[in-house]
Amino acid sequence: MIKAVINGKEAEVKKDSTLAEIISLYKLNPERVVAEVNGNVLTRDKYADTLVNNGDKVELINFVGGG
Repeated sequence: MIKAVINGKEAEVKKDSTLAEIISLYKLNPERVVAEVNGNVLTRDKYADTLVNNGDKVELINFVGGG
């Protein structure tokens, strides 16, 4: 396990977890999420290839429709 900061809270995640796995763990729809890792905004096509490392800061912004 490694420690990362996800949405401002320290979390333990499995070593070698991808950003896509983290998004799934939080039960978010990747089509409606903007992700930032260590201050860098990533495109959706990078989620499956981006590993979350020990100490990384991850922000997941989930867009919700409505009116």
